[in-house]
Amino acid sequence: MKRYSALLCILALIIALAACGGESVTQETVRQKFPEYYDLNTAKGLEVYVWQTAENTYYCGILPGTNRTKMHEELGVLADHGATVEEMKVILSSYHLSKESIFITPCILPNSDFEYQIDDAYIQKVNALFADLE
Repeated sequence: MKRYSALLCILALIIALAACGGESVTQETVRQKFPEYYDLNTAKGLEVYVWQTAENTYYCGILPGTNRTKMHEELGVLADHGATVEEMKVILSSYHLSKESIFITPCILPNSDFEYQIDDAYIQKVNALFADLE
């Protein structure tokens, strides 16, 4: 009886993991999750803000290019709609922009609990996350 119960628990765990871990990142699923990141004005490019929440965990937000420094309030709004790097790459691919029109900007959100410094090495590390953009 114990073996049967253990087998049922293992089977239930496998089913649960398969159900929650396999969502693919497609244009359709990302558009449904982040509609605010689509159909933005791209006349001055797009600004992708990237912040870190834990070791090797990054989230992104996107704003139309404006050639000005963004206010803390503008960046704070992005925190509520953070996309993973993989999701952001899918979003960016929908715009068909050149790499030169996409500005990757590391930032520290105003209410961040994770501490890090933005220096040249960190900027290179964040840019490397998007090195495969076409």
